[in-house]
Amino acid sequence: MPAEDDRQLGVERLLFLGSLTSRPNGPAAAQIAAAMRDLHFKREQRLFAIGDASPDIFFVVSGSVRMTAPDAAPWSFEAPAVIGAIDTFAGRPRTRTAVATSDLHALALAHTDWLVVLEEHFDFARETLLRIAGGLERMHLALTGDGGYPPANKAEGPLAAGQSLLDKTRALRRLPSFRDAGVQAALRLAELADERLLAPGEVLFDEGDPCDTLDAVVGGLLEIERAEPPLRAAFGPGSLVGGASTIAVQHAAFTARAVEASLVLRMRKDDVFDVMEDHFALTRAILASVNDERSALMARHGNVDDRAGLGAQSGPGSVGPASSTMRR
Repeated sequence: MPAEDDRQLGVERLLFLGSLTSRPNGPAAAQIAAAMRDLHFKREQRLFAIGDASPDIFFVVSGSVRMTAPDAAPWSFEAPAVIGAIDTFAGRPRTRTAVATSDLHALALAHTDWLVVLEEHFDFARETLLRIAGGLERMHLALTGDGGYPPANKAEGPLAAGQSLLDKTRALRRLPSFRDAGVQAALRLAELADERLLAPGEVLFDEGDPCDTLDAVVGGLLEIERAEPPLRAAFGPGSLVGGASTIAVQHAAFTARAVEASLVLRMRKDDVFDVMEDHFALTRAILASVNDERSALMARHGNVDDRAGLGAQSGPGSVGPASSTMRR
């Protein structure tokens, strides 16, 4: 391809990235654009099928896609959108078949290339995480009842304050958000975490309070609740109160209190971000946890984003800057 055509493609990709809700800037955008591959599909042509390998993320520039799986509601997407990301980052084969429902232009980005960009540009990685998690939080809050949170783990955990550093580290590594972060990152978080021993009925935080911490349940059981719209869910050992999406929350949308005597490890978000910057494995682990929680929520409730009233698709949801609609 002539050099002039290469330059034009690069400009077009940068313009597309600039149109997204949360856009990579400067070197990060140039790096992403250079790694992308242009793909074109005809109406009814398949992008991928259930069971296929999933090395790539697809950025839909123009056109529409339908994703289906047996015994599951279909999902439809219109540009701009991102598809295939959750399977890719989970390192598993495709769990849905994607078919173009119109002539389609997509940009494919290898999972490995995306991770390189996130590792080399922490500000972009942080913004990516916050926007994805913020979208997930809105999805939870759009569902009355249990908010789509999974059932609480009822396993017993220690309830005595004064846990050793090793015990704190082990407790944190039981959480999906920190399980694959590596020992050094978990140890550092454990050093920075404060213990909170709660009596039955004691409030951890109230609805509307500033939310500048992550609260990991070590033992006992905590419940979140709000009156309108009604929401109630419980969190046991090995979970974050409010789920992985709380990393993006600025003010609590519900009250959290201990159902029974409980022990919590409280981590300042600023400390977590500092450790993330030093240990990319932690960034990857939290991103994966948010994406897994989103995947489980969509599996239970389908296109939650539509019910959340979040409008048309506008950004690369589950792999990057948060979207205003469902991404898969």
